[in-house]
Parts: sequence; C-alpha cells; structure tokens
Amino acid sequence: VYLGQSIGLIESIETVSDIVNSIVEGAEKCLTNAFSTIKKAPVEPLIIE
Repeated sequence: VYLGQSIGLIESIETVSDIVNSIVEGAEKCLTNAFSTIKKAPVEPLIIE
C-alpha cells in the first residue's frame, strides 16, 4: 500500500493517553450495561444452629 493511499485513511492523530482513556471509558460503559441487565437472585439468610 502506498503512502498516499494510506494517509487518506487517517482521520485524527491521538495521544496514547487519549486512546487508553477511550478504551477504558468504552469498557466501563460495557460493564455498566452488562451488570445492569443481571437480575439479582433472592438470597435466603443462612441459619446455623
């Protein structure tokens, strides 16, 4: 692939910090959505005699 063809694909230049922050924010959103869909099962208290 020639440089001229590849350079047209670049939309922005970001710092590593920005890229990592973006990945972490996306992961947090995914985990929040995943945990919000989990239904809590009723828990009965454990009675030890």
